[in-house]
Amino acid sequence: TVTTSTGKLQQAKIFAKKGSNPKEPLATTSRKPKPVAPTREAHKTRSLGKEGVPANLFELPDHPRVSSSKRLTTQLQHSTRKQKLTTQSNQTMADNTNRNEIRLPLPSTRDAPRFSSKEPDEVGQFIERMEHLFVLSGLTGNKERKERLVKYADAQTEEEWKELPTFSDQAKTWEEFKEEILYSYPAYRSKTGSVAALDKICREHARLGRSHSEEVHSLVRKFRAQSSKLKSVYGNGALVEKFLACLILPFREAVLARALQLYGHHTDRKRHRDN
Repeated sequence: TVTTSTGKLQQAKIFAKKGSNPKEPLATTSRKPKPVAPTREAHKTRSLGKEGVPANLFELPDHPRVSSSKRLTTQLQHSTRKQKLTTQSNQTMADNTNRNEIRLPLPSTRDAPRFSSKEPDEVGQFIERMEHLFVLSGLTGNKERKERLVKYADAQTEEEWKELPTFSDQAKTWEEFKEEILYSYPAYRSKTGSVAALDKICREHARLGRSHSEEVHSLVRKFRAQSSKLKSVYGNGALVEKFLACLILPFREAVLARALQLYGHHTDRKRHRDN
C-alpha cells in the first residue's frame, strides 16, 4: 500500500493512463486460486436440503417455489392427465386393429386361396374359404366380393365367371352369384363325388408297399373321403378292388390276409358280405 502523497499522485497518473478508476485496487498478476472440492457434509447438505429431503424432489421446472402439498397435487394432476392420454391412444389403436384385423392376401402370394379349372371338385371349398376371408376382412359389398373372388381363380375360370349374368348385373347379390357358380359344376351340385377324382387319387398313389407308410395313410384319407360320395355309383366290393389295385402284390396279399383274419370271408357270415 502506497502511503506517501507522491506515491498516490504517481498511482493516479498510472490509472489515468490506463483509463481505470483510481479508487479501485491495482490488478494483481497472481494466479487464480484453484477451486476447492466440496466436503462430504457440504455435498450431503446440497443434495438433501435442509430437512434431509432431496432438494429437487418436489421442484417443478419454470415454476416459483410452492408448498410441498401444492407440488404433490400438481404432480398428481399431471400423472392423471398423462394416463388418460395413454388410455385414449391405446383405445384408438385397438379400434383400428379390430377394424382392419385381417387383410385379404394378394392373389399372387403363396398363402392365398387359388382355384384351378383342372380341379372342379374343389369349387365348394374354395368359395367357403373366400367367404371366411371376406368376413374377417370386413368385406360386405356385393360388387366388391364378386370382383375379388374372380381374381383368385385362374385365367380361364376368371373369364368364364365374369360372363355369368349375376356378375355384371348390379341388382344381383353375392349369394345369387355364388349359387350360379356352384350350379355350373355338376360334381358339386350332385354331391355324389367324381369317378375321375377317384381315378386320379389312385394314379397318384400307385404301387405302394410296406415301406411307404406316409403315402399309404394319405391314400386311405383321400380314398375314404371320395369313395363315401360314390356309394350310389360303386358297390363296396368294387371300391375295395380299386383300393387294393394301388398296392403292390405282396402288400396286397398281406392286407387281404389281415382282413380275412379280422372279418372272415363274406360267404361265411352274411353281415360281412361287403367286407
